[in-house]
Amino acid sequence: MQDTALQPSQRVRARDLFMAFLRIAVAGVGGVLPHAQYQLVERERWLTQREFADYLSAGQLLPGPNIVNVAIMVGARYRGLTGSLAGVAGMMVVPFFFVIGLAAFYRHFGEEPYVRQVFYGISAGAAGLMISTGVKLARAQPRQAWALLLVAAAFGLVGLARLPLIPVLLGLAPIALWLASRTPPPRKPTS
Repeated sequence: MQDTALQPSQRVRARDLFMAFLRIAVAGVGGVLPHAQYQLVERERWLTQREFADYLSAGQLLPGPNIVNVAIMVGARYRGLTGSLAGVAGMMVVPFFFVIGLAAFYRHFGEEPYVRQVFYGISAGAAGLMISTGVKLARAQPRQAWALLLVAAAFGLVGLARLPLIPVLLGLAPIALWLASRTPPPRKPTS
């Protein structure tokens, strides 16, 4: 896969943004991240893998659902405010109605053993998709020893020690910013 993306000056219609994020929302039952990565990086080529990781990182730091924040940023990149609105609308239309229907179904049948088994299976599949996407995102990151140490520290503090995410981020983010500012940018390959 090439690591190239369309430039913001290239024409992407608001309808294209709406449909791409609608596909992400529809395919993303159990978690949209893997589908967002596929749609935005591999299918549409609107972002490189690195840009996707950067947008996702910014989206996770902002309030609200991270993938909706990504929709706003991608939409703004290609169509400004209209693109942001189209991306958010695409992300929210189907899930809104789906969640209402699912809540009604779960209210009536949620305690049935076969329904519980279905939800266990869905959660296992979602976990596999998240691991796959995590591996793809990790491959796009620069290989710096300090970055790997911060990843290990974050995993240890949040995943193993069960500390709250926000304090860990607030503690590690300044360190990461300082270390990133001291690291020279990667050289672009010469042709």
